[in-house]
Amino acid sequence: MKDSVSTDGRLQIAPHISANPVEWFRTDAKAENKRAWIGGWEVLGNQTTLESRWFAMEITESEAPWIFAKERDPQRVIAALELLGSIVAIVLFDPDGTRGGLNECTLTGSTDNRGNSYIVSKLASTKWPITSLLIELSEQLRRRSTVLNLVWRKRDDNSEADALTNGDYKGFDPKHRVGTVFSAIPFMVLNEVMQLSAELYKEVSMQRSQRNTGDKPRKKTAAKDRLKWTDPW
Repeated sequence: MKDSVSTDGRLQIAPHISANPVEWFRTDAKAENKRAWIGGWEVLGNQTTLESRWFAMEITESEAPWIFAKERDPQRVIAALELLGSIVAIVLFDPDGTRGGLNECTLTGSTDNRGNSYIVSKLASTKWPITSLLIELSEQLRRRSTVLNLVWRKRDDNSEADALTNGDYKGFDPKHRVGTVFSAIPFMVLNEVMQLSAELYKEVSMQRSQRNTGDKPRKKTAAKDRLKWTDPW
């Protein structure tokens, strides 16, 4: 019998989108002084923070060197870091891949990065490292037959997740904590894809830098000397 959520491993049955999506989680990310953190909690519609599962962790350069690839500054990839927080929430809050199910509902996460809401709706981007993160997100959603709609929120409306990235856990119950170490997150394809894409990014950046260094400034041609005036026919 074939898998109920795929066809010959290449095609996927489109999940039904519920008219009443349930808000699943809220996440946040922080980068400063060349350090990076992510955090999030499971809302499930109306749970309080004391009832909810949550995670908070610092990500080191040895665990995810791609975060520090742009001038060794994670602030240069803050949108990608926000998206990573949403992926980690999916993995930690649904480790068995059973949340939602085919024809059940649309899972709605919340992030305070507006751009990611558009990226996730299209599952497309031309910016690295977001392109690689989208591959992992797509696989995680495909495994769950789930549609994820990321809703942008102002930082003031996402204060609980913001507190987690700042190491403030007093509003959460320690017994519900589900993630502390980034290297222990069981990603599906991210580690391999990110390593390959990081090598490509480094190579392209080097070639671009060499090309720009070797370029000579082009002189502008005066309007009266342009071909359409000197030889119009």
